[in-house]
Amino acid sequence: MKLLTNASLLAAFALISACGRSETSPIEVSLGQSMGLPDVYLQAITDKVTIKGLKINRGSCMGMGPSLPADLVFGERRTISVYGCTVKEVSVETDHGNFTYSF
Repeated sequence: MKLLTNASLLAAFALISACGRSETSPIEVSLGQSMGLPDVYLQAITDKVTIKGLKINRGSCMGMGPSLPADLVFGERRTISVYGCTVKEVSVETDHGNFTYSF
């Protein structure tokens, strides 16, 4: 019975630890406009990050911008111009993990 209790406590601790961890995004994502069209701005907020992929509105909206992958250093920004849709969600795949931003 003691072995079962220790195993249960260990499992509960692992679950709480996993829930308590949060990945901090290495980039900041914001929206703007240029010539009346929406833009998505990606700015590095860590020393170095590689942007591997990008989806706007779960892939239903297309954007024009730098080719990927793109390496950014702290403070560096890339602009994605968006055509024909209202941006509601941006999902970014980086070398630090995947992050989704809602607007």
